[in-house]
Amino acid sequence: MVRTAATIALLAMLGPIALPSPASAAGVSVRAYVDREEVEIGDEIVLSIEVFGASRAAAPDLGSIEGFDAAYLGPSTQISIVQGKVSSTVIHRYRLVAVRAGKFSVGPFAVAVGGREYRTAPILVRVGGGGEGEGRRGTGGESGRDIFVELALGQDKAFVRQRIPVRVTLYAGGVRLEDIEFPLLQGEGFALEPFEQPRRGVSVRGRARYNTMVFESTLVPQRTGRLAVGPAVMKMSLLLQRRRWDDLFGDLWRFDPFAERRPIEVRSETGFLDVVALPEAGKPADFSGAVGKFDFSVSAKPLRVKVGDPVTVQMTIRGEGNLAGVTPPEIRAEEFKSYPVQKTSAKAETVGATFEQVVIPKSELARRIPPIAFSYFDPSQAQYVTIASAPIALVVLPSEEVGGEKPSSGGPQGDAGQIVGEDIVFIKDSPGELERTGGGLHRSRWFWLLQAMPLLAFLLVLFPVKRRERLLSDPRYARWRKAGREARRRLRAAARRLGRQDGALFEEVDQAVREYLAAKLDLPPGAVEPQRVAERLGNPEHEAAVRLRELLVLLESVRFGGVAAGREREERALGLGRELVRTVERERSLRRGLPLPMLMIVSLAFFFPARGAVASGAAEARAAFFAANELYRQGRFEEAAEKYRRALATGLESASVHFNLGNAYFRLGDLGRALASYERARRLGPRDPDVEANLEFARSRLRPPPDLLVHPLWRRLLFPLAAVATAGELVVSTSIAYSCLMALLICRLLAPGLRRTLARASIAVALCLGFIGANAAERVWEEEFSKRVVVVADAPAPVRFEPSETGTVHFEASRGTVLLLERREPGWLQVERGDGMRGWMKEEAAELI
Repeated sequence: MVRTAATIALLAMLGPIALPSPASAAGVSVRAYVDREEVEIGDEIVLSIEVFGASRAAAPDLGSIEGFDAAYLGPSTQISIVQGKVSSTVIHRYRLVAVRAGKFSVGPFAVAVGGREYRTAPILVRVGGGGEGEGRRGTGGESGRDIFVELALGQDKAFVRQRIPVRVTLYAGGVRLEDIEFPLLQGEGFALEPFEQPRRGVSVRGRARYNTMVFESTLVPQRTGRLAVGPAVMKMSLLLQRRRWDDLFGDLWRFDPFAERRPIEVRSETGFLDVVALPEAGKPADFSGAVGKFDFSVSAKPLRVKVGDPVTVQMTIRGEGNLAGVTPPEIRAEEFKSYPVQKTSAKAETVGATFEQVVIPKSELARRIPPIAFSYFDPSQAQYVTIASAPIALVVLPSEEVGGEKPSSGGPQGDAGQIVGEDIVFIKDSPGELERTGGGLHRSRWFWLLQAMPLLAFLLVLFPVKRRERLLSDPRYARWRKAGREARRRLRAAARRLGRQDGALFEEVDQAVREYLAAKLDLPPGAVEPQRVAERLGNPEHEAAVRLRELLVLLESVRFGGVAAGREREERALGLGRELVRTVERERSLRRGLPLPMLMIVSLAFFFPARGAVASGAAEARAAFFAANELYRQGRFEEAAEKYRRALATGLESASVHFNLGNAYFRLGDLGRALASYERARRLGPRDPDVEANLEFARSRLRPPPDLLVHPLWRRLLFPLAAVATAGELVVSTSIAYSCLMALLICRLLAPGLRRTLARASIAVALCLGFIGANAAERVWEEEFSKRVVVVADAPAPVRFEPSETGTVHFEASRGTVLLLERREPGWLQVERGDGMRGWMKEEAAELI
C-alpha cells in the first residue's frame, strides 16, 4: 500500500512525463452513457463521454441534440494502476434537459484524441409527456400528458354573426410554467374578441391531477359553411430547475428567479363550426344585422319646450348578442329638424348600446315623437323580432328667442356649429370643467414627480436583471459578488470553534481570508500574500495588507513555531480576519448613487411652481356663471358680461365661460373683445364647433376684415395635434405613451422569450411618444412663450417703429387682427404680424389671449 501510494504521488508530480500522451496512446477508446434512459419533459439527465487511455482530451462539441437542451458541466480525470500498468481516463459530463416528448437518439459524438477521431455509439432515450413525436404540440386531451391544450366551442352549429363562446384550457401536470401568453386561435372566416383574464384551477383527468388555466372569449362567424376553428396555439416558458419546497404549495406558476427557462409551444386540436345564413323569410325592412336577444327602450327630455329648443331622444338597446356595424334607429318626421344619431356607450357590439338623437320642433304642431322600431334576429328561436316604442308626448310653446340665436344642443357636436339664420350660437348652459387660469399639468410639480415613477420602476427591474445576467455570464464577477458573503459565513463558522484550541479555527480563518482576497482582488489562490495584496490595493502600507501580514505571522507561529493555540490567539486571529474583510469590502463595494435621469426629473419637478387646488373658488365661479346666464336670457347683456368677468376673476376659467362672455360682448357690439373671448375659448376647447362658428360669424361682421395669424405649412404638417388638442390633453397623452414605453421595456426585461416582439412594440410606442411629445411641446411653447394678442380697438390701431406717440407708423392693425406678442413696455406692446412685420402699439388697443 505504501509503495502504491508513493507511485501515485510520483506520477502526479511527473505529470505528462510519466503518463502516456494522447499521441502515443495505442489503446484509446471512447464511450457515452446517461444516468437514465426514460425521463419526462423538463427532467434532467447527465450524459457522460468517457475517453479511456488518454490523460488529455478536449471536450467534444455536441451540436444540437434533438429533443434536448445541453449544457457542459465540466471534465474529470481518473488514474488507475493495475499490476504496475498506469492508465488514465478523461470524462466529460453534460446536462441534458428534455424539452420534447418522444424517442430520441443521443449521439453518436465525435471525440478528437491525438489527431485521430473516435465516435461513440448512439444512446436511445425516451421522453414521456407527449406521445411519439412532437411533444410540445399537445394535440388532444389524453391523460398522462404533462402539458396539453383543449379547445371547446359553445356549440357546433350557428348562424352568421351569432356570438359563440370559446374556451381554451391549458393543462399542466408535474411541470412548472411561466411567461404564459394568451392563446392564438388560428383559422379564417370568423372574428375573435380578446380573451378575458384566465381563471386558474385544478382538474383531475383519469388518475392524473392537473393545474389548469381557462381562457374564455367569443367568436363571431362572418360567412357560411363549415369553419375550421383552431388549433389554439399557446406559447410559454418551461422552468427546468425544480425545487421540492415549491411542490408543497402546488403553484406551478410561482416566479422562480433561479430556474432556467426554455420556450415551448403547445397546440390544441382543431374545432369545427357549421354556419348557416340568416333566413330571408320574414326579414323586416329595417333589419340592419343585429343578432342576439335584446330589449329596446326610448326616452326623451325635456318634454316641455319652445319652438326651436332641442329635445334629446335616448334609445337604449340591452341584451346579449352582436351589434357591430348595426345602423341605429332614427327619427324621421316632417315636424322636426333632426340631427344625426350619436353613439354614447362604449360596448355597442357586445352587451348593448345607447344612442342619442337631437330633434328640434319646427312648430307648435310637433306634439309627439313618433314610435321608433328596432329589429333583430333571435338565434334561439330562429326568427326575427321587432320591438316598437310607444309615442312620446311633447308640449311645444311658441318661440321667444332673443336675437334669433340658435340654441346650443349640448348633445352631438357634429352640427352644433351650423348657423341657423344669420346669428351666433347660443350660450352654454354649463360652465364645463373649471381650471386655474394659466395653470396646467406641465406646471405641476406633483405631475412631474409622478413621471419619475415609471422610470424608477424600470430602473428597479433593470438593475437586478442586468446583475443576474452578468452573474450568469461572468464567472469572475459572480465570484467577486459572492466573496464577501462567503467570507462572513466562514468567519461565523470559525467563531463557533472558539475555545476548542484544536487549531481548526486558524485553518477556517486562513481559508476564509485567502479565498476572499483571491476573489475580491482577482488573485490566484496560491498568490494571496501581503506584497501582492498591497500591489492590488495600490498602497504598500494599506490597512488590509498590514492586517494580512499580521494574520499570516500569527498563523505561522501557531502552526510551525510551537506556540500554543490559546483562546487569546484565537480571538486575535478571528478579529484580524473580520477587520481585513471589512476594510476591503468598504473599498471594493459597488458605489451606487441616484441615477442621473432621476436627479434631472426631480430637479425639473421642483423647477415648476406647484398649482393649488381649484375647489376653493369653484363654487363662486359657478354661481357667477349661472347668474350671468340668467341675465343674458333676460337681455341684460352688460350685467351678464360683468358677471362672466367676475367668474373669471376667481382665478378659474373654462371654454364655456369665455364663450358666453364673447356672446355678451357680441350682443353689446364690442366685436373686438368678443373675438378675444372666442380665441380664449378656442385655446381651452379647440374642437368645439360652437366656438368656431361664432368666431367665423363675428369675423364676417368686421369691416375691414382682420388679418389672421396662420402658421406656416411645414408647422401645420409637423404638429397637427397642436391645433386640435389642448396642452393638458397632449401632456396627459405624452405621459400615457411614456408610461406604456416604460411598461414595455420592463416586460422586455422580464420576458426574454418575447424580447423581439416587445422590441418592435417599444419602437412603435417610442415613435408615437416622440410624435405626441413634439406636439405637446409645440402647444406648451405657444401658450407659455409664444403669446398672442387680439386688436380690440374700434378704429385700426397704428403700429409704430418705436414705443412713442411721435413714432413713425409702420402699419395699421384692424379690429380682430391676431398678432404675436414679442415683449412689453409700460403702456406699450411690441407685436409681430403674420408676415414678419413688427412694431409697437398701445397696450389698451389689444387684449392678451
